[in-house]
Amino acid sequence: MLIHREGLERKTDDLIKSFVQGAPTGEMKLTAFVGTILRTVVQNMNEQLGIEITELVSRYLAYIHALSANEKEMLTDFLDEKLS
Repeated sequence: MLIHREGLERKTDDLIKSFVQGAPTGEMKLTAFVGTILRTVVQNMNEQLGIEITELVSRYLAYIHALSANEKEMLTDFLDEKLS
């Protein structure tokens, strides 16, 4: 998803960064990032691929939920670093 972000227009990327970095918790930042990138991907795909992507995101969200607080913090720090 970070790779997909590189192909976005500057304005869109800035909006995503602002939205994600404004989230109050690490888990919310991770979820907001995935949701905004998912929207940009799905709007350019056919319906079947969109369904497959949403299923993958659902699995991702379950994995995020299962992480320890320390793991979420490390992943959030990584995301913050890549968004900077």
